[in-house]
Amino acid sequence: MRASRLSDAAGGVAGGSGGGSRVEVEAGGRASGTLISIVKTLLRAVFRGGSCVDGCGVGARIAPPFMEATDASRLARSARHAVVRPALEAMRHTQGAVNRTVVVMLVNTGQSHLLLNFGCRCEARGIDWKAFTFVYALDSEVHRMLLSIGVASYHPEEAQLSRAAGRFGDAHFGRVVFWKNAVVHDVLQLGYNLLFQDVDLVWREDPRRYFFQPRAAAVDMCWQYDGGNRHQQPLYANSGFIFVRNTRRSRLFWREAFLLGHTQRSQQGITLPLLVHHYFNSGLKLHILGKRFANGPQLALTRAKTAKNLPSDWIVAHASWTANSTDKRRKLQSFDEWDDACVDRLWQRAGSPVVGW
Repeated sequence: MRASRLSDAAGGVAGGSGGGSRVEVEAGGRASGTLISIVKTLLRAVFRGGSCVDGCGVGARIAPPFMEATDASRLARSARHAVVRPALEAMRHTQGAVNRTVVVMLVNTGQSHLLLNFGCRCEARGIDWKAFTFVYALDSEVHRMLLSIGVASYHPEEAQLSRAAGRFGDAHFGRVVFWKNAVVHDVLQLGYNLLFQDVDLVWREDPRRYFFQPRAAAVDMCWQYDGGNRHQQPLYANSGFIFVRNTRRSRLFWREAFLLGHTQRSQQGITLPLLVHHYFNSGLKLHILGKRFANGPQLALTRAKTAKNLPSDWIVAHASWTANSTDKRRKLQSFDEWDDACVDRLWQRAGSPVVGW
């Protein structure tokens, strides 16, 4: 895999920590069957649940009937797209250099305070996030709340997952993983580029323009760096912040991620082996973002540690590497990016009680 840079703003090769070096991939390509077999063998040693590697493209089990496989699901998709398509078309997602790029998030009532805080911090910086953000709601209550404060949203009737997961990777968290892959696949079917992100993020500025620099034009997907965690080898790609350009290679990748979405309790348990598989078999072009797109290892539960690791010119900060939403809030508080008063005001405007923390 060939190392590269897009720019100092969008990333840059940096040394990993705790078990692996950082990899940035610019160009994809095909490989021999022997090399692919070697990589699969290595992946089985790195990733738990290595059967996902064997299931990529050949033996994947059929996913629950959200979008494919049956006449009923195809009819449901047509009905859903009849609602989602005009909502996306009405957004201001074509300004400047961010052609047909929407921000897509997934939320339930139990995690909604994190999404509201994201909106609060955007508005404090003059970022009109509602103009280009679409949220898939996992329960009817959060869907009602989002619409009441002017956020474009859709609630799949099959989903009723209102509470937050107790811990990362528990059974409830695993049920949400399916929907994370499904909504990316859904928006790609409608012809848009998208920035898919978790709700435990804050922006210092709108990051979308970085993905349309001339040197980034050939890249299919950009992922956050997940630190030198040995479990995330060889790419260390965090799935909580992903830019996806609507290319044939991206669509193929996310269709397979969708089909495998019910097989793991972690989204990265699905996406990491698939990234390597599609690099070799589909020519997938990807880029791992630099430190200005800050992730869990750079954010701590204390102010002093966060100040030491977080660049002063950060663009995005993701409160990952936590056990639960309480710790996510503490991480955001550690660099003054949690706004209690604003979150409370939005809940009151929606006529809902404050939940989740």
